[in-house]
Amino acid sequence: MSGKIGAELFYFWSGDEQKVIDNMKYMKEAGFGCVFFPLLMDKQAQMERYLRAAEDLDLEIDELHEMPTAINHIWYDDETGEPPFKLAMDSVDFCADHGVEKMVMHESSGRAAPDMSNAGLSRFRAIFEHANERGVKIAVENLRRTNFLARIFHENRDIPLYMCWDSGHEICFTPGVDHLALFPEKVICTHIHDNRGLYTYDDHLLPFDGANNWEKKARLLKEAGYTGNFCGELKRTDERYKDMTDKEFCAEAYARLAKFRDMCR
Repeated sequence: MSGKIGAELFYFWSGDEQKVIDNMKYMKEAGFGCVFFPLLMDKQAQMERYLRAAEDLDLEIDELHEMPTAINHIWYDDETGEPPFKLAMDSVDFCADHGVEKMVMHESSGRAAPDMSNAGLSRFRAIFEHANERGVKIAVENLRRTNFLARIFHENRDIPLYMCWDSGHEICFTPGVDHLALFPEKVICTHIHDNRGLYTYDDHLLPFDGANNWEKKARLLKEAGYTGNFCGELKRTDERYKDMTDKEFCAEAYARLAKFRDMCR
């Protein structure tokens, strides 16, 4: 296994472009080989500047994360389902037009997701078919509704479709469910982070700072035959990180993610 170490840009949501670019520089200095970040379709020029900055630093774009704006509405059999459907279709096109191989999607949001519907399944099918035509690999992320994920995989078993495994979501949204064991052949990318294991509270801690059983996760990821990158989805809100400089946090994040990667070998 030779996956690169990557992460979402820690300062992405600051809105400060220079901080984001500096963040990429610190990550590169720490040893990171790739990055990912949310895809803001209403700020495409800014997204293109980030892509160029990553290219200049020789940081691979592991994936772009389509924004799940009103994603629950995609299941509604009325006109409210069209905006999130269009957003996803446009996001696929952005990825294809900019040479980004993978796009992560949500299938629902929140604790009160709507029922599955034929309208929603049809919209998702159209998104997946469009992505396949444009050469973009869709990875659906594990969230609160494993049955949604299983149904989507089953209904689209005849076309390429993948999973983004999120280690933090498992222990705070679906405790006791091992998505790596359920869908081992689907895993194509990772969002690696820790939390306290409190239901619905996703802290996005550094690996090994929370309640995750990393030995078990490493075994399952190895058994799944995963050969992709190891990308952290991390925040700096915990008290343990407040006195770290940006460079120190990047270096520590790299060390933790590399430790987990090495456990998977």
